[in-house]
Amino acid sequence: MNKRYPVLWVDAKIMTNTKQRYYLGICGYSKRVFHLAPAKSQGLLIVMIVRDLYLDDELGICEEQRRCLDVDCPFNKTTQESFAHSIGCKKLPPKLSSQWGQRISQNTIEDGSIASFADLFDKHPSGGVLAMK
Repeated sequence: MNKRYPVLWVDAKIMTNTKQRYYLGICGYSKRVFHLAPAKSQGLLIVMIVRDLYLDDELGICEEQRRCLDVDCPFNKTTQESFAHSIGCKKLPPKLSSQWGQRISQNTIEDGSIASFADLFDKHPSGGVLAMK
């Protein structure tokens, strides 16, 4: 049976060479990062449109299972190839490919005030967009 889980988008500056701003998509099921959306153009469109996820526990299906970044989720069936296809690439850039499968945690966010993504969901159980200072 399909069950709806809200998505919480967190506006964060990821610690990369470019200090690019991204929205981290936090899954209401796992309370972990399932998606990164650049804080510009198409990424903002994703943040405005994707407000929830649907999972079917009985069938083991999630609508994001082929492009999910949560390596510990039991529904995740993402491969490098399926993720590259979901972001419009034939294959992942070498740097991203070499980091494939690493967990995204609060340590990757520049503002260390976040204890955990689960804590954020406790404060914002219906999801939405959370702007960071």
